[in-house]
Amino acid sequence: MPGRRVLIAPAEIVVTLTLRLSSHLCRNPAMNKLCAKIVELWKAANISPVVRNVQPGETGTILVCVTRNEGWRLPCFLDHHRMLGVRHFVFIDNGSSDTTVEFLSGQPDTDLYFCGDTFSSLAQRAWRHKVMAVYGHHRWYLNLDADEHLIYDGMGEKSLDDVTALLEKESNPRPRGVLVDLYGSGSQKDYLHLDTCLQMIAYCRYFDGDGYTEYCSKHRVRLTGGVRARMFRQTGYTGHEPALAKYPLAFFTEEDLIVSGHHMYPAHKNFLSESVLGLLHYKFSKPDFMKIDDALKRQVYAKNSEEYQLYARWFAENPEGSFHYPGSVEFTSPDDLIKAGLIGRLPWGERTPANATMLNWTSLENWRDGRKREKIV
Repeated sequence: MPGRRVLIAPAEIVVTLTLRLSSHLCRNPAMNKLCAKIVELWKAANISPVVRNVQPGETGTILVCVTRNEGWRLPCFLDHHRMLGVRHFVFIDNGSSDTTVEFLSGQPDTDLYFCGDTFSSLAQRAWRHKVMAVYGHHRWYLNLDADEHLIYDGMGEKSLDDVTALLEKESNPRPRGVLVDLYGSGSQKDYLHLDTCLQMIAYCRYFDGDGYTEYCSKHRVRLTGGVRARMFRQTGYTGHEPALAKYPLAFFTEEDLIVSGHHMYPAHKNFLSESVLGLLHYKFSKPDFMKIDDALKRQVYAKNSEEYQLYARWFAENPEGSFHYPGSVEFTSPDDLIKAGLIGRLPWGERTPANATMLNWTSLENWRDGRKREKIV
């Protein structure tokens, strides 16, 4: 890359993270190896700045995204989150060969970095941390994938800055979100015409309105269900269904670590609230089908890209099959997710939250007492 230079996180930040983690890991030996590996990958990551527009000292939530060959969907991604009030974007490109680099380089509110290291789910979490260290701790970060659009109660009237101010007032540094898979009403061949992000958003407007199960594990809340779970069951898959609970928005300190795409560390912060954030997940389009072939060839995702193997199998077995079913609900606004029980209302002013349990599950002990809960019947 022209003008490439290695970006190094300040040594004291890495040391502080390691020390903070060690005080928790002694109580959670099972997490020790995983966290240590992420810190190791963080130190070793070779990341170079391509374009810098955002000053590290500027205030406001910074959106961080790792991307590869997703230039076709980035205009909608940026427009949506700009509408929410995001003013600072940071992208880490992992060797795109499409329009991604050219497009992002021309965005005035965007910083672009390059990382040519081998992609893995674990490595990209380390990359996020290494870049976030440049902008500093003790601030809000929104960590998303390019196929996710954040939504919440009050969106359109309340900005993301309003949301983080409310969360600070409620002493909730890590609100929980839910990944909502969106799909269309037709068969597989209809998705092959979705070449642009606008076409995809216009067509993929349904989500599963039932069939979700929420329960507590040792380190996190786990939510399963949705269209991908239905797909995998149809293939006879008996392993873990796709996890839908996520923590996209968080106030990061030196001790916070993204250990998975679906939970963070220290674990006690994963139990501060019910789901109050939605992530519209646009997983199905012509470019996404092409991504399946790439994932199978590179096998860089979890368990040798097992999830993508299941996608390929379902599509091969159901060439005329549709994701749509009697329980499908059309998405028109965050109220649709609230009515379905997937997210709760935020306590704006004197409005009464629709989800009476929101912010009441404030400790790991409470969640353990709750055990397995059927969130939606």
